[in-house]
Parts: sequence; structure tokens; C-alpha cells
Amino acid sequence: MSSKDEEATKPKLLWGTQDMAAFLGVSDRRLQQLVDEGVAVREARGKYNALETISNYLALMRDGGGGEVVDDKAALVKEQRRWTKIRADKDAAALAILHGEIVMIEDACALLAEEAGSVRAALEGEENQLVDKFSGRILEPAEVAIELRASRERAFKHVTLDTDNPRRPVTKEVPQEFLNDDTDIEHPVPGGDAE
Repeated sequence: MSSKDEEATKPKLLWGTQDMAAFLGVSDRRLQQLVDEGVAVREARGKYNALETISNYLALMRDGGGGEVVDDKAALVKEQRRWTKIRADKDAAALAILHGEIVMIEDACALLAEEAGSVRAALEGEENQLVDKFSGRILEPAEVAIELRASRERAFKHVTLDTDNPRRPVTKEVPQEFLNDDTDIEHPVPGGDAE
């Protein structure tokens, strides 16, 4: 008996669409897509070779579920370019941080907290001055409004963004996640000699 005859007479475990989709944990539509991708093996209308389909599906999931795994030089070069771009983007972001073009959110929040603290302190100081100024005196409402407006302007003068030379948040050092560069893994160049 030839191997072709053995394969033809070999019993196959055939499952219906619902059973196969349920076992793989996919929808009927996704099962059809897997047939189109060559992962699921359809033997007849609504019948799938369970063993081959499961084996192919496991291989697909093991390889990341992204479809076919291509092991050629073009794919390696493409991956090297991707890693190089990631590394370049990371380096560009680190330089932008050092040049002050990008500010880390923690530094911006720290400056906002400092600004809020200085305004709060100024308001509390103004409150004490107003109490001293108004205590024991009877004033017209217009005079009180003028004093309150002047007091408020003195308090908000402490917000540096309202001045001619505003303080801006600054990041003085590159965050650790930019320094721990796990993308610096050496990848061999296709056709090149390993050093």
C-alpha cells in the first residue's frame, strides 16, 4: 500500500462548524477566515479535519497569531529597520526632554503645585492685610470693592504665567525608562558575518 492510499484510508476526525468554532474559541466567521488563511482544514461542507485544524491553530497562536511566519532575509531586514526606528524615536524623545521641548507630566504637576502654593500663601497674606485695614472702620461698598480687587491682583501677581517672564515646567533629567534601552539587542545582518 502506498502512502497516498494509507492517507486516503486513514480515519479522520471530522467536526462540524459549531463544534470546531467552540473548541477553538472563535466565531463561525473567524473560522471561515482561518480556512481562507489556510489554518483551518475544511474536508467537506461544514466539516473540518479537527486534528490538522487544531495543530495549525496552535502553531498560529504560538507564533503570535499574526499569520504566516516568514523566515527570510527580507523579514529580518524589515524587523531590523523597525527596531532601528524604535531606538531612534526613543533617542529623539530623550534629546527633546534634555532640550526642554518635552516636559514630563510629573514636572508640570510639580510646577502647578508650587504655583498653587504661592497663590494660596499670597491670598492668606492678603487676607491678614485686609483684616488689619478694615478692622474698626466703616467703609463704602465701592471702597471695599476697590481694596478687594487690588488685594486679588497682588495675590495673583505671584502666578508666574501672568508675568512678562513666566516660569515654565522643565525636565532636568531623562527618565529611567529612556535610559534602560532593551531595544539595543544586537541583530545579525542578513548575509553579513557575525562579529
